[in-house]
Amino acid sequence: MSRHDIICLHTMVGYLKSTDTLFKQNGFTGVESHFGVGGIWGPDQEAGLDGVVYQWQDTTYRADANLDGNHRLISIETADNAPKLASDIKPWTAKQVRAIIKLVAALCQRYDIPAELVPDSKPNRRGIAYHRQGINPWRVSGGELWSSARGKECPGDKRIAQIKSVIIPGVRNVLAGKDIEEDGVAWNDDHHLTETDAKIYGQKEGELRSESAFIRYPPGVERLRQEMKQANKTLTALIGAQNATISALTAALQSGGNLTEAQAQAAARSGAEAALHALGEQLVLDDDGVLTT
Repeated sequence: MSRHDIICLHTMVGYLKSTDTLFKQNGFTGVESHFGVGGIWGPDQEAGLDGVVYQWQDTTYRADANLDGNHRLISIETADNAPKLASDIKPWTAKQVRAIIKLVAALCQRYDIPAELVPDSKPNRRGIAYHRQGINPWRVSGGELWSSARGKECPGDKRIAQIKSVIIPGVRNVLAGKDIEEDGVAWNDDHHLTETDAKIYGQKEGELRSESAFIRYPPGVERLRQEMKQANKTLTALIGAQNATISALTAALQSGGNLTEAQAQAAARSGAEAALHALGEQLVLDDDGVLTT
């Protein structure tokens, strides 16, 4: 390579395992990228390659993934769900995100590459890029052509959004000596909970939380789940209170025919206590209708 200006992110429309086989067919004289990151699809899932990084070419030498930019671009291929349409490419997994962030940060540090998105593929740009920026019709006038395949949408809209919102901020955090963060979770090696997340999950600050739990229910999702549970609980309590009140009133009318003030108050109290019980509150109503513990 003549210089190291840009780290360019790609998507395979395939899997790390099969791409590895393809790239190794002709060794360093064939087609390859500098790096590849595995995912959770196809044979990668069976091999446990989610977030695993392969290196196919030393960064001293050119890889073949960026056509006219090969002399100055470091390329990173990433596994995906291999869909027919680019719009169906899945976002990077949590492990892929962390692997990409760590890899890009290391390369930025080694080659003094700015941790910022380049605006286009012009020859003077330095920073982080995605493949589509050098592909027609998105390539700007004067920009390098990074693929001869017109209309290639690599790496897909969802992953481009992740580059802007997660990857680049994560790289900056790593370069600043901070933990990788994703959706409010501090992804350090032990996956400790932050103070905010500890409250959400009902655990003590610093208590270990499994990585799989974070992936299934990151803090944003967990907050929504908790709010929905509380909303359902409240609705159930209100319905229970109404049913209890109606039952008490019905019983009072059936017993005496005429509803007294005391019977109406007793019915209302019964409904209120039913609601409190459904909400799990340790509260009761005294004879004057006042809440007490």
